Amino acid sequence: MIRMILELLVALSLYAQTAGGPAKPLPDDLLPRVSSVIDAVYRLDYVRAEQQCRQLIDDAPQNPTGYVYLLRVYWSEQLSQARLLSAERVISMDLFSQKPKFRPIVSPQVLERLSRTASMAVAKSAEWAKQNPSDLSARFLLGTAYEFKATYQFTAAHSLADSTASANRAYKIHHELAQKYQMVDAGVTEGVYSIVADSLDWFPKLVGWFLFGTRGNLNEGRLALETAAERGTIGVPDARLALAIIYTRQKRFDDAKARLQELLRDYPENYLVHLDIASVDLLAGRPAQAIQTYRDILSRNYSQLDRGVALTRLGVASRFVGHMQESERWLREAIQDSGASGGSRSVARVELGKTLDLEGQRESAVEQYRAALRAPDFLALHEDAERLIKNPYDVNALRLDNAAGGLVTLK
Repeated sequence: MIRMILELLVALSLYAQTAGGPAKPLPDDLLPRVSSVIDAVYRLDYVRAEQQCRQLIDDAPQNPTGYVYLLRVYWSEQLSQARLLSAERVISMDLFSQKPKFRPIVSPQVLERLSRTASMAVAKSAEWAKQNPSDLSARFLLGTAYEFKATYQFTAAHSLADSTASANRAYKIHHELAQKYQMVDAGVTEGVYSIVADSLDWFPKLVGWFLFGTRGNLNEGRLALETAAERGTIGVPDARLALAIIYTRQKRFDDAKARLQELLRDYPENYLVHLDIASVDLLAGRPAQAIQTYRDILSRNYSQLDRGVALTRLGVASRFVGHMQESERWLREAIQDSGASGGSRSVARVELGKTLDLEGQRESAVEQYRAALRAPDFLALHEDAERLIKNPYDVNALRLDNAAGGLVTLK
């Protein structure tokens, strides 16, 4: 009898939280602080984002909020460094396949930090949810902790089993919050999970349906994300980015570009989003617009931008419109740029080799491929270089190549 009364009180408390409208993901005193962390992440200011998270921890060490979003900051920084936040990098959902070709290179030290922070975030969130069973925001934080943990487990730790377990915990929690309590921000996790599940190979999709009762649905996931993008709070930028990826996959290029332009308007420092806009134009068959965007990017002098990346993409875009001499000029400039990273130089060398192949300069092309092989591998670039040494890049290969940029070759 006592248990029934307690359960009724909890239910009434939950009803009181949602009777006035959709539930908020966090209390009013925390929403602006977490929004500020997300803002810093999308401005690529990870130092400020980390400082804000640590201040949250210092102010309330038992509250999991600071720990959860510190994990988000650490992993977002790794994604940014690997240039994996661009639409063309995930256009084939390669990141979510059983054997993704393109994986970020994470040092053991960084991986250990991610693991430690994830464990702390989940432990703190689980304890907080246990102490506050009627608090929907406590559930939201627990689901978010599992969501961020799943992301790093799959793409950095390469553990399909662990990431699947974490992702499904996140989905179950946020699905209930979105459906039962109309928590719009929880729909971001729900939408992304549904899309990823719908994109998996048949075996993990079957396992997910058998164990967790969902096979995923691209359109349902898209609708959840569209709702979050229009009515959410802290989840709006994530929803917009996810929608840009989905619209690109569906060849709704104007809609994808519109979402990216919304992000760039709100976060003008985010050169990754700016690069994505040009990529979408290339995929849409608008190379002239893409080339103009790359020129605009280079003229803005983004303080953190590896110019070699933008120069390489400009060279690739020029090749797709048949301007071989322009392509060769931009790619050589990318290789010689003093601020270019080793990875972007290697990409530029492979792309320069392709252009030289098309110009009939086979010996010079092979020289560039071999130079890329002598450098450390960068997102499976060695595999491309070895293939191109055996088989010259020709017009047929150009037709099959990724129009969005040289960092990914779609087969």
